[in-house]
Amino acid sequence: MDYSVNPTCAKSGMIPGSSSTGSEVGGHKDCVKLEDRIWEKLWVPDVFFRNEKKADFHHVTIPNRFINLYPDGKLWYVMK
Repeated sequence: MDYSVNPTCAKSGMIPGSSSTGSEVGGHKDCVKLEDRIWEKLWVPDVFFRNEKKADFHHVTIPNRFINLYPDGKLWYVMK
């Protein structure tokens, strides 16, 4: 039996040695969207599906990924 999925993966992590204080604005922490393609310069854990037959990234005119950096050192990485 074959099937296909189109998942969106989100990962988060902390930068070692970062402070644990962040400013709250409207119930949400301020964050900075890092530049496009920064993920090529950072280590990010691989995601894989066991027994997959074929896998590839969703290709569109602009990169379908982003990384946010929060004041407390948290990184939020999302890819499709």
